[in-house]
Amino acid sequence: MGILSADAGQQRQSLREVDVAIDTIDRFTQQNSAMAEQNAAAAEALHEAARELHTQTGRFHLQALPPSTAIRDTPLATL
Repeated sequence: MGILSADAGQQRQSLREVDVAIDTIDRFTQQNSAMAEQNAAAAEALHEAARELHTQTGRFHLQALPPSTAIRDTPLATL
């Protein structure tokens, strides 16, 4: 009878450990899901900002420079 009682106690302890592990996995899964949603929203916002920046900068046209002329050597007023 004592062996059965000890085995039952070990089984209860093991079940508690499994329960804690499952709770931990569940918490991390929820956190990862929330972070994935946040990352998706941030990526969409960044994509929209890039699209808007592309639209805004598309209005500017620079004169073509000869291949030997570096932008850094060209006065800003001539661009």
